[in-house]
Amino acid sequence: MNPRQYVRRDAGFSAVESVLVISLLAVGTLGLAHTIISGQQAIAHLEADSRLIDHAQVLMTRLNQIPFGAGNETAASGAALAMIVAPENTLFGSSTGGGTIGSASGLTQQGGGTVGYAPSPVQLFTGANVTLTQLRLASPLSWQYGSNGSSYLGPPGTWQIIVDRDLNGDGDLLDPMETQTATTQDLFRVEIRHAGRRILHTVRSRNPQE
Repeated sequence: MNPRQYVRRDAGFSAVESVLVISLLAVGTLGLAHTIISGQQAIAHLEADSRLIDHAQVLMTRLNQIPFGAGNETAASGAALAMIVAPENTLFGSSTGGGTIGSASGLTQQGGGTVGYAPSPVQLFTGANVTLTQLRLASPLSWQYGSNGSSYLGPPGTWQIIVDRDLNGDGDLLDPMETQTATTQDLFRVEIRHAGRRILHTVRSRNPQE
């Protein structure tokens, strides 16, 4: 055997083999990096969803605690509405859009309902000054939480509370249960949305004692 041929055979990887190995390693590394990034994004998305659901559950608990109310009630005050939706800490913010809002409020008015001044710092939610029927008059009650420096006082984005008689949310009042309760109006759908997305919903009935 020619000695030169023997040397070439055992000299190591050829240039083509080296490029191939490097390419395979690059593809594998990029695939692993993509998997890690996708996993981190999925975790961040789940954590954000968890925060939204946690806050929506706080709001829904409050809505379940307030009285159902009577059909002849007048609109609630802005302060009473703010006590329903405000986080329990000092509030800051400013008003945009329709309705009125207090200068010390961390709730920004966005839609049909009026969110106004809430005293701070105090335990804001009392449940004594507003009813579910009054929330229906303000529906959709829309707001955004303000911030104190870089810290938001509530999950950012537009929130809404919707109270109506559209029990299945199909856009009409023609379903059997809806027509049966049209006169008494003792059954409401309650829905909490964030950025147009439904987070929680339930159907609330008037208690026999109310």
